[in-house]
Amino acid sequence: MSRILSIEDDASIQQIVSTALHLEGFDVHYAFSGDEGYKKLFSSDPDLVLLDMMLPGMSGADVLKAVHGHPDLRRIPIIVMTAYGGGGSRVLEQTVRALGAVEYIEKPFKVKELVRRVKECLARHPRPAEPGREVTAGDFRLDSRLKTVRVQDKLVATLPGLRYGLLAALAAAEGPVPKEELLKRVWGEDGSLAALEKTVSRLRQDLGAEAFRLKTTPEGYELITRADTA
Repeated sequence: MSRILSIEDDASIQQIVSTALHLEGFDVHYAFSGDEGYKKLFSSDPDLVLLDMMLPGMSGADVLKAVHGHPDLRRIPIIVMTAYGGGGSRVLEQTVRALGAVEYIEKPFKVKELVRRVKECLARHPRPAEPGREVTAGDFRLDSRLKTVRVQDKLVATLPGLRYGLLAALAAAEGPVPKEELLKRVWGEDGSLAALEKTVSRLRQDLGAEAFRLKTTPEGYELITRADTA
């Protein structure tokens, strides 16, 4: 399922766009300002962005510049949606393309046209393969670059490096892991039992409602990757 991030401050347009894309099987995320949208680029890890130009906070142009200048984000295709048109539309289209947009569509647009453009854009700009970036274990999906944790495709947390490393080690183990083994894998020669226990406690806080999956065993810890086995 492809993830679409729609950055648009008009709630009525968001509703129309989200309904149409949901019906086509897309996972749609929303942002109502440029600043919120830029943050969600990291948390939602979208396959494509729909971007309005007139936004509170960061403008659409600001978001385009920030995305185009970020090595981890510039691969994301962006379709610009704007009410600016008329005689200057060609100049505007050239401008937004120069800033990094791959498509341009004027408002008001037909929903079928937008959906068609989204599908075509995704086909032309597939997510590049990154071997080893994602770790999947049962209900868990971990992203080693963004340090995000998804459970049943829902974003649960974005973790600091040490806590992410601990969770990744537990996810890869598929069973209980002794404390001494976790210390070697995550801390190397610099770890201590006190540091491990403190990190586990903080990781449980990060996991929130999913914290029940991180169990204490007689010798160490175990991550229950499937809820039906908890």
